[in-house]
This record gives sequence, C-alpha cells and structure tokens, in this order.
Amino acid sequence: MRPILKYFYQLFKFYIMKLIFKSVVLACFLTGLILITSCNNGGGGGGGGPQGLIDGKISGNVGNKYNDFVDEVRAIISYHDGDFIAGDGDFKNGGFTVDLNKTIKDQYLYPIDEFDIFYDDGRWDEYSIEPSSAKMNFMDLRAYKDNEDVGLFLYSASSSTSKADAIHVYVNVVVVIKMSYSDNDESYEIDLTLEEGWNEIYSATLEKNGVETTSLSNKKPAGLTWSLEYTGDGDPDAPTTGSANGITKITATNVEGGNSYIKEVKGVLSDDLVSYQDVVTSTNYVNNGFTLELPPIESYKLISMDDFFKDLWDGGNFKVSDNSAKIRGLGIVAYNSNGGIEGIFLQEKETSSNTGFTYVFAVHVYVDKSVTVTGSYSETYGGDKFSGTMNLPHAKGWNVWYNTISFSQASNGNVTITQTLTTTNPGGLKWYFEDDLYKSPLKSTEKFELIEKLKSYSPLFTRLQNLKEKE
Repeated sequence: MRPILKYFYQLFKFYIMKLIFKSVVLACFLTGLILITSCNNGGGGGGGGPQGLIDGKISGNVGNKYNDFVDEVRAIISYHDGDFIAGDGDFKNGGFTVDLNKTIKDQYLYPIDEFDIFYDDGRWDEYSIEPSSAKMNFMDLRAYKDNEDVGLFLYSASSSTSKADAIHVYVNVVVVIKMSYSDNDESYEIDLTLEEGWNEIYSATLEKNGVETTSLSNKKPAGLTWSLEYTGDGDPDAPTTGSANGITKITATNVEGGNSYIKEVKGVLSDDLVSYQDVVTSTNYVNNGFTLELPPIESYKLISMDDFFKDLWDGGNFKVSDNSAKIRGLGIVAYNSNGGIEGIFLQEKETSSNTGFTYVFAVHVYVDKSVTVTGSYSETYGGDKFSGTMNLPHAKGWNVWYNTISFSQASNGNVTITQTLTTTNPGGLKWYFEDDLYKSPLKSTEKFELIEKLKSYSPLFTRLQNLKEKE
C-alpha cells in the first residue's frame, strides 16, 4: 500500500471505530461461526494422566465456569468410621493440583476381595489376587466451597456404545489381580498390576452386537476428560455477574434526541444490515427511556473469540485466556409503530479542545464463559502516531466495554490517535438516539477536514440511507 494511502487508511481505521460499533446494531459485529466446545482436558497424577503408579500429585481442569463455585479439591477415602482426607489443593482458573499423602495407614484400607468391583456376580472361581493379603481403598476427588462439599470430579469418556472411567486407588503392596469371564451377552475381564502407593486404573465398557464387554486394566483409554458433577448452590451454566462488569439488563433514562415516533426498543444480533432475524430482547420506549432485560444467548448464535477480535483488532496483537470461549455483540435499535427502524441508541460522551477530542462509547457483548482478552498495537507513519491497548476481563454472560478514542493534532499538522478498550466505566456517559450515521464524532468538524474527507472511504456511511430506501 502506498504511504499516503496507508496514512489515510490508518486515520480511517481509528475514526471508523465509532461507526463499526454503531454498525453492531445495523450490521452487527461479525458473521456467525459455530464452534464445537468441550470440557478442558487434564490428566491424572502430575497432570499427565499416567498409567499405573501416581507420582504423588493428581491434576485436572474442568473450565472457568466453576471458579465462583469451587475453591478447594480434596482427596477423600471413605472407611467405616467416616471420611479421611488423603490430600488437598486449591481450585484456581478452572483447575486443580492435589498433593496426595505418600502413605495411607492400614486402618483406612480393606482386603481387596471385599470390593465387589473385582468380581462379577460372585464368580470367585475365575478370580485371583496375588498376594491375597493385599489391602486397598478407593479415593474420590471432591469439590468444596467454603468447606462445604459441592460435587464430585470425574475423569471419563463416553459415546453411544462405550464408556470409560479412571479410578484412583491406594494399595499397601504390589499386587496382581486377574479375572476372566464371558457368556452369550457379556464378558468381564480384569488384568491389573498395582504398584505400592497410589494408582490410576481404568474401567472400560463397550457394547457391540448385543454383547457388553467390560474390562478393568492399567491401559488408559483415549479421550478421557475431567468434569464435575456439581451439587452445590447456584448454577455454573447460568449467566452471572462474575468478577468483571457482568450485567443482566440495560437501562437508559433521559435519552437525548429521541422522538415521538419511537415506540419499541429491541436488542438485536444481526449478520447484515437489513435482516434483523435475531431479536433477543425487546421492550417499550416510555418516558424517554427503556429497560432491556438480557437473556442468555444460544451457543449456535455465537462466534469464536479469535474470529471476532481478528476483525475488531485488525493489525494488532491480542491474547485470549480461553480460546474455547465464544462471543457476540448487541445492537440497540429503535422501531416505530409500524415496525420500521427509526435509528439506534448509543451510550457515549465526547470532549473537545483546540487541539483535539476524546470520544467514549459503550458496547454490549455476550460471552459463554469467563474469559479475558488483552492486546496492543503501536504504529508510526511519518510524524503521525497510532496506538491502542485492550484489557477486557469478561464474566460469563453480558458485559460492557468502554472504547475511548483520543485524537490530537500538533501545530505542525502531525496527528496522534490513541485507543483504549476496557471494562472500566470512565463515567459521564449519556444515552443518545441517532438516526444519522453521517455524523462525525466531532461537533466541530471544520477543525478536522481530513476526517470529513475520510467519510467517502467507508461503505458504513451509505448503509443507513440504503436501509431507509428499502423501507
């Protein structure tokens, strides 16, 4: 790109940020992209899911949605007098590492032949334990919040025809356990060598042609992932205010620029200008204001963080804390009594001086899990400087961004434009109704004729007019 064109492009890119976020209403942010998400993986001992002996630690990850619901993980051994804590660890950033006691006293262990997992329907004749004096016990990994038991962690996999589970046990000596049995509709096989100490073993069941085959072995099945059977208070899958600025509704009062033609306000997800098929919430426009209740958004309507920010943060570096998270933007649209579009609502403010201006506007987005996005860029062309920073911690559910664009022009004509994208409310924003995308963010645009000229570079300036012509 020739330098002069690149210069115009860079100025255009910063100025058009306002129009891009206005067009989240009329054009939304991006086209939809459905991603497949799954539980975060983890492993057994030491985080790697080892076969056999565990090295004194066991790690897993179930995702950030449980961060507000779990604060500790305990390794629990049950015995006749109650429960024994055989290790514990903190729950942080969706995961845990539990340090296990190196040895477990015999008083918490039982002879192996007392556990019915090692035999099927009492078929002792196909069963062997060497040495027969070996003792063991099972361990559960349980979730806690404020010392209250809130669930059980599982390391497992399943499909329509098979299932597999990891089982954690402690044995007091090296032991070999074998069994083999089959009949017309089932088979059951045990082939285990357990080392002294902590072991991870695997139960796998496969149904094929009406025959169910179950095995218990040291062989780790593919596809095991950690999950949590949550039994505590609250719903980790429900939208939450979290630790960011999560919201459940949008309230606008004393809207400036409104008119008597506005009858209804809708929160809209849209992939183009003239099709508003994804209305997710609506309310009446009353007394120069409105309150929109914000519902959760179905996963198929969301897009990947990567695609979203590649478009939004074009040319800049950014980092997403959880790439499985998905996102979508919301536009707030004004409708008349005939169902026609009157314009859009924006929450914004601007200040200006003899040398420049600062413009701030709010943007509403939905994310399906807690996630943080950070980024920056810095570019210089001639004497003109462009830079930006982004720090966006999101709670699961609806969040508000605040985009600040500052423009200044030195006496020699050099321009400096900076952008800050954050979830911290700078204060002072007001609600405005706008029916004209031709507006510049500057009231005194004669001071910045260059920005006026840049209007001709953007198709966004023609979209509202095209929409009105279609009505």
